[in-house]
Amino acid sequence: WHYTYEDSMDLIAKLPNIASRIYQNVFKGGKVAPIQKDKDYSFNFANQLGFGDNKDFVELLRL
Repeated sequence: WHYTYEDSMDLIAKLPNIASRIYQNVFKGGKVAPIQKDKDYSFNFANQLGFGDNKDFVELLRL
């Protein structure tokens, strides 16, 4: 079951990118922002959703 666990963790790690891609395609015209290596996980997810400039939304994702 170790291989199944590792595969499921890999898929879970990819979910924010998949979710932001779907959101951008449906609501924002399809362009996803690149990941910024110097920023944290929640900022990058908010930025990929198109809300990186909204500090309150970034803080909400940190919860």
